[in-house]
Amino acid sequence: MTKVTKPVTRETEATVRSRGQRRPIIVTLRHGGTVLAFRLKLHRQEYSLPIDWCFWQAVEAHIQAEKRAKREARAKRKHPGG
Repeated sequence: MTKVTKPVTRETEATVRSRGQRRPIIVTLRHGGTVLAFRLKLHRQEYSLPIDWCFWQAVEAHIQAEKRAKREARAKRKHPGG
């Protein structure tokens, strides 16, 4: 795996509406790969998140989705057809 030694910036396919237009989200990996920075194309305002926080949020979202699926499966078994 290649280590990040300088900022790496990429334009994503994801878009967000801003001032009436849809603009792509630009993502930058900064500070040796420990920070994710987001901004809209043609905008200067940046929003940053630590990578470790992003990882744990993804893990938490996965756990919650599994719990929700189990709950729904149990509810279907308990009340079939309804």
